[in-house]
Amino acid sequence: MLVCVANGLLMVYLAIPTVALPLWIVHRTAAPPWTVGALLILNTVLSVLFQVRASRGAETVPGAVRLVRRSGAALAAACLVFAVSGLAGPVTAVAVLAVAVVVLTAAELYHLAGSWGVSFGLAPEDRQGQYLGAFAMGTRIYDAAGPAVVTGLVFGLGPPGWLVLGGLLLAASLATAAAASMAAPAVGRR
Repeated sequence: MLVCVANGLLMVYLAIPTVALPLWIVHRTAAPPWTVGALLILNTVLSVLFQVRASRGAETVPGAVRLVRRSGAALAAACLVFAVSGLAGPVTAVAVLAVAVVVLTAAELYHLAGSWGVSFGLAPEDRQGQYLGAFAMGTRIYDAAGPAVVTGLVFGLGPPGWLVLGGLLLAASLATAAAASMAAPAVGRR
């Protein structure tokens, strides 16, 4: 259950492209409003092109754990770049936001592959439905808290809020990875 909760906290990042980023672009950067749509298209195209490549290594729990850790580092980096975007002029802001979305997309791809690898890898063959159902319940933390946490940090604190968010996401990824690593030996004993 610790893996489920930690992963659910990590999934708060899903509110970045859908809630925080559009509001940030329109209200806190010099980038034109059309940037929101362009960046969502960029995220989608990159996801389609690199999803399989980014998931390499997720077939085992140790490999999936590495991807979850990598996602946390990329999320922290993306938040740092998002924070800088609020300090730039229009053209530079668009370029900086594009870089941040590329890094965010990499983080998203690593996390999704890693979390699937962890969830399936830790589930015993005879109880996969129960384990995967419990794992899915943890993801509802995003639904309950994600938009409020992300928006509150980013708009409550401005650029420093992005840094706090990045630190929290990195910590959640490390907690998820640690919990999965601790649970992995128990899987082998069943």
